[in-house]
Amino acid sequence: LCFYQRAFALGLVGVLASGVLAFREHGARVCVLALPLAVAGLGVAGVHVWLGWTGWPREGVAWYLACPAGVEGIGTTAQQSLASFVLITLVLLI
Repeated sequence: LCFYQRAFALGLVGVLASGVLAFREHGARVCVLALPLAVAGLGVAGVHVWLGWTGWPREGVAWYLACPAGVEGIGTTAQQSLASFVLITLVLLI
């Protein structure tokens, strides 16, 4: 799940960077192109955080979903990714 979040984030950076360079006067078009990537990343991050909260699949299995601590120890990396995608999505919608 971390890989998919990073893939959507890098796709978002690529779309926004190329949009800023090529379509400076058409910001709304760039936002429309970037919004599906932001929403998809938001969905994956939401599922990732939800799985971490439910404890799935820690019971009766040899492996489990382990997320490292985030930057400065504030939450997990999945929680920080969720917060980032929420902010990006809100900015794109505005």
